[in-house]
Amino acid sequence: MVLELTKDNFDDFINNKLVLVEFKASWCMPCKYLEPELEKVAQMGYLVGSCDIEINKEISDKYNISNIPALCLFDDGKLEAVSVGYRGSKLIKEFIKAYE
Repeated sequence: MVLELTKDNFDDFINNKLVLVEFKASWCMPCKYLEPELEKVAQMGYLVGSCDIEINKEISDKYNISNIPALCLFDDGKLEAVSVGYRGSKLIKEFIKAYE
């Protein structure tokens, strides 16, 4: 399951070992196409969260998110890598595995 992230739970979520956060917007079509791929990645056992940039502007500003969808990999609260654009579940898994 992909967890919906807000200012109330974002910091707790990223302070885990190796988590993926998607920054998205409701009007973004590539973001919508990415949703089922992220669900597949979550079903593989990875921690995956999703953060709407319009609702959580302060979070997206903090991490300088200017293009979406942006997949951000955090490890113990530290931003390790960013991948922008649509990716299938296989490529997302490879992106995560590069930092395991």
